[in-house]
Amino acid sequence: MAFLKVAGRRLSPPAITVRLWCYFKNGRHPDPDNVLKGVLDGLVGLAYANDNHVASTVAPGFDAKRPRIEVEVE
Repeated sequence: MAFLKVAGRRLSPPAITVRLWCYFKNGRHPDPDNVLKGVLDGLVGLAYANDNHVASTVAPGFDAKRPRIEVEVE
């Protein structure tokens, strides 16, 4: 829902790119593919109709005091 609040509309294929920057606490870094799948699935119907047109990248996990995942969609 945060995506729609910022973007105001869905994006159209084929030029959809999703980038993730993952920040985790105490060196606990889950599998990047699992994190990416969760984010892409969560954006279906909001950012795009289907995730099969999405090109994506995941930055390796970083250690941080404030765990979070930052997502960029364009």
